Amino acid sequence: YKGEDGRSCSRIRDKLNEYYHYKCAYCEMGGGKADIEHYRPKGEVKEDTTHLGYYWLAYEWSNLLPSCKDCNREGGKKTMFPVSGNRMKEPTFLSNGKLNKEDCQVNSTYLLQEQPNLLHPEIDDPKMHLTFKIADGYKGVDLGFITNRGKETIRICDLNRKELQADRLRCIREKIYEDIVRAFKLLKDQIITSQQLKKILERQLKGYKGKALDNKTEYTLLWWFIMDSIQNFKTFVFPIIKGKNEQLILEAAYNKYF
Repeated sequence: YKGEDGRSCSRIRDKLNEYYHYKCAYCEMGGGKADIEHYRPKGEVKEDTTHLGYYWLAYEWSNLLPSCKDCNREGGKKTMFPVSGNRMKEPTFLSNGKLNKEDCQVNSTYLLQEQPNLLHPEIDDPKMHLTFKIADGYKGVDLGFITNRGKETIRICDLNRKELQADRLRCIREKIYEDIVRAFKLLKDQIITSQQLKKILERQLKGYKGKALDNKTEYTLLWWFIMDSIQNFKTFVFPIIKGKNEQLILEAAYNKYF
């Protein structure tokens, strides 16, 4: 259909973006409309030049994901789809000759025989495969891996590109650092008492935990990781909260709330 600016638009793209809250399915960066990405590439497969692509999945809804240009195009996934099992090269059919649509679903026993190296956000729990760590000199936030599938997903979609590392750090600074610094400034300026500060910090922590459980939030997985334990929280937040006394108060608030 034609948009308000006269450009061609896709209802499929609109729905994918809506369902994923306008975030990329791979890197979780938000803020824009993503490409329609085929999890299993429809026209060719980089790792197998004899493969014609998963042409029978071109319109299979479960094979479609919203992906930002950096994750999906040149330098990112494009037509990569490495597998550890036997690659499927053609569809299956029912006894009446019609396409077996159940075998077209990404979580079907037929397709999962391939043992894809690329994680699929609808059927794989990223918490089991991915982790986070601070980049050298606190210049950004790196995505790390727990499993080989996590490692491969980072490689395939280039999930540690510089701008993505920096944007993850921006997320922490803008959403956590500024809130906490503002709260401590209120105490320093004697606008609130120590008891009131603790209640404010607890409310803030509750809000951060909410972001970790809300798929609408940009970088939900990062929020979950930071709030999953006091050690993770200290690793990611304390480097930007310099005062030792402030760190102790913040740790006490975390321990009390959780």
